[in-house]
Amino acid sequence: MSQSIRPNYGNGCFADLPKLIQSCLTDQPAPTGLNGVPDQLLRKYDTVILLMIDAFGWELFQRFAERHPFLQRLTQEATVTQWTSQFPSTTAAHVTCIHTGLTPGQSGVFEWEYYDPTVDATITPLLFSYGGQFVRDALQPVGV
Repeated sequence: MSQSIRPNYGNGCFADLPKLIQSCLTDQPAPTGLNGVPDQLLRKYDTVILLMIDAFGWELFQRFAERHPFLQRLTQEATVTQWTSQFPSTTAAHVTCIHTGLTPGQSGVFEWEYYDPTVDATITPLLFSYGGQFVRDALQPVGV
């Protein structure tokens, strides 16, 4: 990649997806000014499918879109648009955003593991466990 691209919060960033999906499933108004989303798509639906392919950025999509049948079908039958990632561009930040609607700055989840002063230890927030453990919900007994 030749240049840095800042997150386009509010106009076509991954962080805008939760509100967009919520508006498509409810009677809440759709966000405005979203890059690449045609107005006719901003309506209520019974079902919305979000396909999240981790670490598959726009450059990879462009490189493989014409060669792979799934991506060819996607470009023919769906709306494909280039949005920006959040910062930081980590799996933990993006999965948390989809589940909570919060940006990393709002949720505090920036990375797979980080130090949490409430338990004085490194934790893995997506698993709710101590760092290095791969047991779900190990932090529940200590109130995290």
